[in-house]
Amino acid sequence: MKTDWFDKRLIANASVYYISMEDKQVSQYTAGGAVVAISNAAEAHSKGIELELKAKPIKGLELFATFGYVDAEIDEWASGSSDYSGNKMPNTPDYTYSLGTQYHHVSGFFGRVDFLGTGEMYGNVQNDNHVELGDYCLVNFRMGYESEKYDVVLWCKNAFDEEYYTSAFDYGATEPIGVAQNGDPRTVGVTVTYRF
Repeated sequence: MKTDWFDKRLIANASVYYISMEDKQVSQYTAGGAVVAISNAAEAHSKGIELELKAKPIKGLELFATFGYVDAEIDEWASGSSDYSGNKMPNTPDYTYSLGTQYHHVSGFFGRVDFLGTGEMYGNVQNDNHVELGDYCLVNFRMGYESEKYDVVLWCKNAFDEEYYTSAFDYGATEPIGVAQNGDPRTVGVTVTYRF
């Protein structure tokens, strides 16, 4: 469903979905974490909802928000003595969201801030606790000047230097050892664009 109101100053969109999958390919690290193996889950499904909202209350000011919830689950998958049926699909967060605002002045100066959130997820199909990734929220900033000929933008990603992980796997050959990949720390930069 896609809607717009008040001469497109307010936009509200929503979608609901259900996906049934057969022979779903899943990447897994083997014990020791040195090799990635690709296996097929016999049957799986994914269902969820996505919401989007955009508003322009006054000239130059934009507000926006999104939210997504997903339930991705294995319906049938037995491998040797292991049965993964009922487990969550790996590397699939329960939810994601974003909140942001941006202001563009007629002079060309602008500023923007974004909040980006990701929910919990598992790093493997076994859904082991030692490879469970926690939820996190990142804050990004952009400000600068834009014109027909050139742009100068100062930006900052992960402004509050949030510590978070983007993936995890089981490194233990005999005992479970969770190893995780760090997300990017605070990063600051300047981008200059010139159009010929």
